[in-house]
Amino acid sequence: METIKENLKDTKTQYEELMNKEYKIGDLAIGTIQMREGICGKANCKCKKGKPHGPYPYLAFSSKKKGKVISVYLPRNELQIIEKKLKNYQELKEDIEELIMLGLKIKKFE
Repeated sequence: METIKENLKDTKTQYEELMNKEYKIGDLAIGTIQMREGICGKANCKCKKGKPHGPYPYLAFSSKKKGKVISVYLPRNELQIIEKKLKNYQELKEDIEELIMLGLKIKKFE
């Protein structure tokens, strides 16, 4: 059976590992990828007759600062890059939550 002292040591080790993990802001993105269809401005285009263009990928996120949803078109060749950045951001959020929980656990046992 693991003692409280061993448990605390393991918790502190996990805490230190997370504290030393590095993230680069440029490798993070926030939001969700949405696929949208669109209608262009050409008068005789097929999209005016019920066959919209697309679907095209967009990155959408809610800006708390501006109080609205902002959408940005994503060229298909950037889609995988953005997906990776979104995954990195999600991992950062999970690591922060884990760090907080470990910190509380350490305080409880000290």
